[in-house]
Amino acid sequence: MKLIATSIAASGLLAALTMALAVPVRAQSLIFRYSIPFDFVASGQTLPAGDYLVGAAYNHDTVILNVRNVSTDAAVLVLTAPGPAARSGDRDKEVLLFHRYEGDYFLAGIWDGSRDISRAIPMSKTERDRATTAPRGKPEEATVLARR
Repeated sequence: MKLIATSIAASGLLAALTMALAVPVRAQSLIFRYSIPFDFVASGQTLPAGDYLVGAAYNHDTVILNVRNVSTDAAVLVLTAPGPAARSGDRDKEVLLFHRYEGDYFLAGIWDGSRDISRAIPMSKTERDRATTAPRGKPEEATVLARR
């Protein structure tokens, strides 16, 4: 009986996720390639250093990033929120922004190079916990430029 209840709950969650992702997408951005030289966390998953393809699906104000490892095909979807204006040095570049706490990196934002705005990635529970135990409390920032 417990197995049936779990199956029903899982199928309901799957149906809700399918419906949310089936909303018509207004535009698909370009896909950018990044060589990320360190392991990092995105959507609660630790991803290894390596080459990644990052694309964005837009629907009104919602932007979902698809971060996919080129070698392993492992991928995560990352929900974003409007971010601060791009820094002047980053306006014409495709940039991934990471928060770093000692040796731990968390994907924190993206600029696509075509606008003066960015997309922020809200802090996960894991990053919030890490921020409270970090000696400095505030993360250092690391950026990775897209490869052409």
